[in-house]
Amino acid sequence: MAFIVFGFTYLLAILVFAGVAILSTKARAPSFKSISPGMLPVLGIIFGLFVAFTAAQVWNDSDRATAAVSREASSLRAVILLAGGLPPEQEARLRDLVRDYVEETVAVEWPMMARQTASLKAAPPALTAALRLVVSMPAQSPGQQTTQHEIITALNSALDARRQRIIVSQSEATRSSGGASTFRPSASCWSLPLFTATIGWDRPSRWDCSRRGWPHRLC
Repeated sequence: MAFIVFGFTYLLAILVFAGVAILSTKARAPSFKSISPGMLPVLGIIFGLFVAFTAAQVWNDSDRATAAVSREASSLRAVILLAGGLPPEQEARLRDLVRDYVEETVAVEWPMMARQTASLKAAPPALTAALRLVVSMPAQSPGQQTTQHEIITALNSALDARRQRIIVSQSEATRSSGGASTFRPSASCWSLPLFTATIGWDRPSRWDCSRRGWPHRLC
């Protein structure tokens, strides 16, 4: 995305420069110089601030997404480890449900998150079935009851981490960074070719000594 944005910005600046250079004859030069050269530092500062704030927001979203994915993986790992304290039949069923959830996440949810089409309206069927399995399971001992409680806590943590990573994938910084970060830097660069393409029209020739006030040393 960064290469696309900066490539489009420089390409647009080159096209504007070439267009102004072709159209800026001596008669048309004053009309192309409505933008003062003093605006260039201001526009450069605005461009730098825009890039800095956008990058900071993107980095913040990246950190949030990394933390959510790590918490989700740790919670699922805890479920697998705690499943060893359940009866063999329930343990195998719970492991299968966690495996199904991981496969569905990799094959379906991650591509949808990349396209920003992932939704929180429907809960993941595998984790929902796992919660129902653990909740409906009769506890045969205090140790198994504690194990079930910890598994439910880990499953809820995985669901919350999933919700956080989907929210981050739909954040405004990710959605608008493509169009806005392409248009705004490009707009701030338009004035540079408009100024530089016509800067020489109002200056006398280096060898023209007839104009009053031109430095004598150039003659």
